[in-house]
Amino acid sequence: MIKLGLYFRLSIMTSLIFLISCQGNDDKIGAITAVPASFTNVVIKLPIAELEQGINEISGQKLFDGGFALNKKKDSLFLKINRKDRIDIKYYEGRLHVVLPLNISAVIKSRLFGVSISNAAKPIKFQATAELSLGIDVDDQWDLEFDSRWETITWDEPPNFKVLGLKIDLAALIEKEIKTHKISLEKNINAILQDQINLRTAVERVYRSIQKPLKISGTALPFYFTNEAISLRGDFVKTEIKDTLFFQLEHQSILSINGRQLSHQIPGVLPPRTNPLSTHTQISSFVELRMPFLKMEQAMDSLLVGKEFNLEGIAGKVNKVEISSYDGFLKWNLTVEGDINGIISLLVVPSIDEDLIMRFSAFDYELPKMEGWAKITDWAMHRAIEEYVVSRSSYDIAPFLHSLDDRIVRALNKSVLSKKIDLDLDLNKFIPYTTGMNEAEIQFIFQIEGKAALSIKDKVFVKKK
Repeated sequence: MIKLGLYFRLSIMTSLIFLISCQGNDDKIGAITAVPASFTNVVIKLPIAELEQGINEISGQKLFDGGFALNKKKDSLFLKINRKDRIDIKYYEGRLHVVLPLNISAVIKSRLFGVSISNAAKPIKFQATAELSLGIDVDDQWDLEFDSRWETITWDEPPNFKVLGLKIDLAALIEKEIKTHKISLEKNINAILQDQINLRTAVERVYRSIQKPLKISGTALPFYFTNEAISLRGDFVKTEIKDTLFFQLEHQSILSINGRQLSHQIPGVLPPRTNPLSTHTQISSFVELRMPFLKMEQAMDSLLVGKEFNLEGIAGKVNKVEISSYDGFLKWNLTVEGDINGIISLLVVPSIDEDLIMRFSAFDYELPKMEGWAKITDWAMHRAIEEYVVSRSSYDIAPFLHSLDDRIVRALNKSVLSKKIDLDLDLNKFIPYTTGMNEAEIQFIFQIEGKAALSIKDKVFVKKK
C-alpha cells in the first residue's frame, strides 16, 4: 500500500511536469535575430572661437603676390599682401564675417627714356584691414565649400605717395582693381580656404574612430560597445546663434554590447554625403547585448554557488553551475551536496520586466543520478526549486543600462577622439525588445531613446598637404 501511494504521487508529479513543459512552449527562447538599425541624430557644435583659432593656425601669411599695369606707358604696380595679425571671425545673418589685418608692400616699375627703374630696393609699406563675409557649405564628398563676398578695405593711413616721378593714389587704385576683379578675387579666396581646410579627412578620422570597440566594463566580466556603421549624413543648420556653427549629423548603424572584442571588424568606408533624413535631434536605437553562457555561469556563481538552500526540508548547497541551451530553454546543471548529492538539471527561461530586472522561471527539472532522491516524493519539490531559482538568481540590469551613457563617454575620453570632440550623451529610456539564443550565447535586444550633442574641442580641421 505504501509503495502504491508512493507510485501514485510520483505519477502525478511526472504528469504535472509534462503538462508544465508543454505549456511553456510559447515561452521558449527563439533563435538569434538581426538587430534593427539604430539612428543617432545629433548636432555638432562648432564654436566660432575654435573655428577662428583653427583657421589662424593653418592659414598662411601670404595672401597675394602679383602685379598689374598702371597705364599704357607700361608702368606697373606689384603688390605683396600678407596677413598682419590674427583673423577675427563673427557669425550673423547666416554668414561668417571675417576681419583680416593686412601688411601691404608696393613696388612700382616705370620706364623713363627707355630705361626701366623701380623702388624694389625700398618697397613702400602700409597697413589696412579687409572685411569679407563667407557662406559655408559642404559638398557630397564632405569637402567644405565657401561663398566669399568682398565687403570693404580700410586703410590705417591713406596710401597716397609719389615715387619715380609718379603720383599715385594707391587706395583708389587698389579699390578700383578690386572692383574690376571682384569675382576672380572672391574665387581665389574660396580656393585658398578650401585648399587650407580638409574637412573630409577630419570626418573620416571620426568615422573610423566611432567604429572601434569601446571597452565599457573593466570588471571580471568585460564588455565592449561596438558600432557597425551603415551610413552617415550631415548638413549645416541655419541659426541666429552668433558664437556657434551647428552641423547636424545623422548616423545609421548596428549597435551591440558584447563580452568579447570583435577584432575582425573592418571599419566602413566614409560614404558620400547626403542630407539627414530627419531634422529631429534624437537617439532611436536598438542595442544588442550578447552574453556567452560561460559569462552567465560566472555571474550565477556569485548568486548561487556556496549558498545554502532548504527545499521542503532538504538542506544543501550549490557547488557548481553549468549553463547550456536545450530545445529553446536554458539548461542549468546545479551540482549540489547535502541531504541530496548530485546534479539538479533545470530548464529555465529569462525575462526582463519594465524595471529592467532579469528573472528566471523554471519550467522543468530532472534529478539524474541523485543520491537521496527517494526523499523527494511530492510535486511541491518543483515549486520549491522554481522559487529558489527565481529568488536567488534575479539580476537587476538597470544600473548597468542607466550608466551606459556615462560608460560610453568615459571610454571615449580614453580614446584619441577625446582630443577632438566633447560628447554630451543622455540615454533615458530602455525597453526590452526581444530575446534570442544559439548554442553558445544568449541575445537580448533593448530599444533605447535619448539625446546627444557633440562639441568640437580643438583642431578638427586638418590642413591639406
